[in-house]
Amino acid sequence: MKKQSVLNLIKYYCERNDSAFRAEAMYIARYLDGIGDTQLSEYIICLITGYNAWTPQ
Repeated sequence: MKKQSVLNLIKYYCERNDSAFRAEAMYIARYLDGIGDTQLSEYIICLITGYNAWTPQ
């Protein structure tokens, strides 16, 4: 994951650009899934979608 992705998240949050924020968060989740960090990826997706069935342990 690039540092630019984190900066983009902050930027989109401050600009209240919800669609870009969600797209960037999904990009990060897909990246994390690709490197094998599936639990964190699933947690991010649950946060974005509002589906609260998954909790970190």
